[in-house]
Amino acid sequence: MAFEDGFGPLQTRLDALRMKIAHAAAVSGVNRGTLSQAASGQAPLSYPNYRRIEHILDVCESLQLRAPGVPIDWQNVTAVKKLIEDFERESRTPPGDLQQSDWNLLSLVISSEDPSMVTSNLGISPSELLKRLEETNRRFEGAIDSIRKANQDKSALTKIVNDELEAKRSQQ
Repeated sequence: MAFEDGFGPLQTRLDALRMKIAHAAAVSGVNRGTLSQAASGQAPLSYPNYRRIEHILDVCESLQLRAPGVPIDWQNVTAVKKLIEDFERESRTPPGDLQQSDWNLLSLVISSEDPSMVTSNLGISPSELLKRLEETNRRFEGAIDSIRKANQDKSALTKIVNDELEAKRSQQ
């Protein structure tokens, strides 16, 4: 999906979320009239507005994935804004380093066919297990992101060094 594709891809995502343009406008801060005009093809969105709506839809889709089967009331703009704010704050907050307990929890969950066995082995409730799994998952995702960023940095540095070497060779 790209800015050049117009409002169509955004509308498809709004429809999938069952979110109305008015709700998207309210939670994103983009003028409702501007969104309505873009949706009807009367005027294109500016690039910043397009990116803002795209970001809000990314977050809303992530929020919906966190609670599959539980519809989010997009009309409750105050609550949705709070969910978005919490999600963005969580995304900015580093999850922390992986710990041995993360590996132990992963091992227990993977090796067990019955989640109730995991909860009884750990002496916790199913909701506490879910909370721990979410925290552990964030740490694993953080570690994977760190590895990915380090690899991108190394690749960029390698390219710079190779370009410099090639430039020196061509000067000789």
